[in-house]
Amino acid sequence: MKTAKLLIVGLVAVCISHYAQAQSGRLSIGFEAAQPTGDLGDAVSTGYGGSLRYEFPMGDRLGLGLTAGYITFGGEDDGPDWAMIPVQAFLKFYLSENQGGLYGQADVGMHNTSIDIEGSDGSTNFSYAFGLGFHMSKLDLGVRWQQVQEDQSYSYVGLRIAFVFGSK
Repeated sequence: MKTAKLLIVGLVAVCISHYAQAQSGRLSIGFEAAQPTGDLGDAVSTGYGGSLRYEFPMGDRLGLGLTAGYITFGGEDDGPDWAMIPVQAFLKFYLSENQGGLYGQADVGMHNTSIDIEGSDGSTNFSYAFGLGFHMSKLDLGVRWQQVQEDQSYSYVGLRIAFVFGSK
């Protein structure tokens, strides 16, 4: 199952990369670290994964785009492992001009969550995030507070370090 998910993410990356080269936006591939908080922090340990992001500039200070990724969390106290596949649209507001420097970001979308328990199904739930970041020419650093609305509310603080392809 994990191999299939990685193949899907890889295929999406190739498609987005091809599309990004034909457009004036930029593609980034990033490493994700996620520190669970609240109820999620009681169930799992720090999560790690990767993400793809395509951003299309909307003037000098705004960016609009889509992020897809995969994050896996180890279970606390021999509990089950969790995996999340976030797919979210985002809006960035740059504090300086030319699509660079410090920015604020808001995301909205969904998280597909699966728990490694035999017989359990995954669930897809509404999610949103607020964050800050700093964009340099080929590097994007960001931190966000992520909320996933399930029967319970799960949240984590995410850190993203990404290599950027393309220009503004």
